[in-house]
Amino acid sequence: MLANFNLGLAHAALGHDDEAIRYLKRTLELDPTNFTAAFDLGATYLHKNMYAESTEAFRQSVTIYPRLRTRLQSTGGDVGPSRANWMKV
Repeated sequence: MLANFNLGLAHAALGHDDEAIRYLKRTLELDPTNFTAAFDLGATYLHKNMYAESTEAFRQSVTIYPRLRTRLQSTGGDVGPSRANWMKV
């Protein structure tokens, strides 16, 4: 499980979005409570201009960990280019 998550993050950092998505989705299959994987999946979808998927993944991250919304709102919702999609959640 952790290996899939780490591979997803590594691929995302390298710009290998399709591979990142594959590993982050696998992480969520193995651990549906991993809100970080859901959030990173949303960011990766956003990087690929897959807005509906991005919004859904961000929504999943908040469903798993509701305090995430409060923490991001305390930053003014400034989560970089994902702000517009994040604010839809």
